[in-house]
Amino acid sequence: MPHTVNIRHDFLAPKDRRWGLYLSGVGTRLSLPHEPYQVYENGAPYQWRNGRVLREYSLMYLTQGTGMFRVRGAKPLAVTAGDILLIRPGVWHDYAPAPDTGWQEYWTMFNGHKAETLIAQFKLPHRSPVMHYGLDESLRHLFTQMIDVAAKAPPFSDIIHSGLVLQLAASLLSRIQLLRDRGDREDSFVQQAKQRMADSRGPSLDMTALAKEFNISYSHFRRVFKASTGVAPRQYLLNLRINRAKQLIEDGGSKLSEVARALGFEDPFYFSRLFKQKTGVAPSQWGR
Repeated sequence: MPHTVNIRHDFLAPKDRRWGLYLSGVGTRLSLPHEPYQVYENGAPYQWRNGRVLREYSLMYLTQGTGMFRVRGAKPLAVTAGDILLIRPGVWHDYAPAPDTGWQEYWTMFNGHKAETLIAQFKLPHRSPVMHYGLDESLRHLFTQMIDVAAKAPPFSDIIHSGLVLQLAASLLSRIQLLRDRGDREDSFVQQAKQRMADSRGPSLDMTALAKEFNISYSHFRRVFKASTGVAPRQYLLNLRINRAKQLIEDGGSKLSEVARALGFEDPFYFSRLFKQKTGVAPSQWGR
């Protein structure tokens, strides 16, 4: 039968601070569903809603379950398996697993004059210092290696730990940069697609072919475009046409057939039905 697991190694005194980065604690905890979440630190209980303040940086990796995490002055954040929680020194915070799921956490605490420079590169917001890394056995293995070194305490263990912390930080920074690069690329092709739609004059545009121009599938293109604009690509294009039609009608001097042709609609009656469907009124009644 599963049981709660709590492995922790605290107060790992660095033998040589000249490295500028040293581990001060590491561990893992498996908290089962419907069991009180309570961790004893320095002989005193740490409980959800009481919170605490650390003197070191801490990274927590959730590999099972869900829960809540918050820092002073911010609303609680829902966190789940695959999330990384960053806790900065001097910042009040609290966290706990959801009672119906429990969770498994891996954590490490570290400090040193290089730690601040290293963490600054993460660029995680102070009010929501969480990133979704995803479940990754190699990342979990870095934590278990730290735990193993702390338990065995081999010669130069502090240097080994420093290297493992650097490797952990490098893995996180690499993932953050990949996500940012992907976000920049997605923002770029959404902007290009919007411009192509604005420049096109026909009532339709081959969205599948447009997605191929960006070397992505249409399903991915549609998902990213809708997340960015709030509507699917074809609906966005139609909205552009209707808005342009409103401008032409309001400017006056154009017959319905001329407005339809200007927008690439060969059949003015089809255009009229479409306009009324989107606006609730016929083109001839728009603006009256």
